[in-house]
Amino acid sequence: MKTEPITNGQLIKLLLRLGFKRHNLDDAHEVFTESKTRMMFPLPKGDPQTPAQFSNIAGLRVQLHYRGILEQTDFDAALAGTLKVKS
Repeated sequence: MKTEPITNGQLIKLLLRLGFKRHNLDDAHEVFTESKTRMMFPLPKGDPQTPAQFSNIAGLRVQLHYRGILEQTDFDAALAGTLKVKS
């Protein structure tokens, strides 16, 4: 069974739903910050429909868990929008 790739747009939407703020970093990147945990996460700028790099998906999953923002087991559901996230 083929699944659709996770896009950069999905990662961005998740971060914004979790209460992150979006900032320009340079011409090619933006950074998302969360003040309570002081977490920062950079992502490449570009078309939101572009498939996300595996390292960005895995890194975000681990960092959200490590910072106590989102359990790793809830990451996929939150990314798909089927898990209500607290912001």
